[in-house]
Amino acid sequence: MKYDFSLSQYAKAKIDKVEYKSNAVNDSADLLYDSISLRALTAGTEPELIDKNVDGSEFNNFYSQSVLLRFATVISGLKTSLVLTKKTQSGTLVANAVGENAANIFSPEQTGGSVTLNPKFIRVSIDVSKTLIMQSSRTLDQLLITELRDALTEELERQLFKGTSSNEITGIFSTANVSKISWAGFATLTGDGAFDKLTAAEKTLGEAKVPPPFIWTYNSASREHLRKLGKHSEPLLKMDAIGGARMLGYRGYSTEQMTDDQVYLLNPSYLIIGIWNESRDERLEVFVDPYTKSNQGLVSITGAIYANAALIKPESCVILHA
Repeated sequence: MKYDFSLSQYAKAKIDKVEYKSNAVNDSADLLYDSISLRALTAGTEPELIDKNVDGSEFNNFYSQSVLLRFATVISGLKTSLVLTKKTQSGTLVANAVGENAANIFSPEQTGGSVTLNPKFIRVSIDVSKTLIMQSSRTLDQLLITELRDALTEELERQLFKGTSSNEITGIFSTANVSKISWAGFATLTGDGAFDKLTAAEKTLGEAKVPPPFIWTYNSASREHLRKLGKHSEPLLKMDAIGGARMLGYRGYSTEQMTDDQVYLLNPSYLIIGIWNESRDERLEVFVDPYTKSNQGLVSITGAIYANAALIKPESCVILHA
């Protein structure tokens, strides 16, 4: 379903509570209406932002822009804290064939715990001329939403990989018990040296009994270095005709939100991402404030997402790092 709305309505909003209705046409061409509530702002205090939920297709595009969002397990439509069961002991269960009266063979004691996720507020804001909004066509709306979405995608992905502060998602790199293999001097590695490190990462996941599918992730600088390296006259990182990549048979994906000289091998399904929103439609929220900077002729527009994440099986990821 696509919503037909214009930001110009916010520029003309009154301070009193007003309801605007915008046309929305579904696939069967039936006419529906979507209410947009504009709430009063109090001068001299932190403004109560005016909210508008954009059509879910915007957030679906959000997925396609992010490596981890495409492959992780995403739980959306959350309203309260998300409590996840998490394995806290690294030993694996081992099955054995034994005789009928043989003594029991015990695997390491299995222990578990939980991790509670509360939403982290990720936002990006831009100021737009009120005159520009009123005089532009509605294509401006889509342009602004796209800019907000792309900026949020980059920040969310950065935090998923390397978030550290109390206001951020705890990134995979900072997750306890994630395996790390050092390859100091990555930029000077030979093909044989890089191959040994990559196979060591694969072996680590195998020994931890982590099931596939696995993916590699890296940034463009690391990708280009890996493309130059080979083993037995074969490149380590093979690019296909449509721009995809494979390394040791597993798909590779590039994102600029990773640190140079780092390569991850992981099963991303163990990364649980929670999205807090009003429905399960994975919607990007847009807040429009026409008042705070009205004396400058500006309308402030904020894109926001409430999210958090946890890698519930730390041994499902191996990080090669310099």
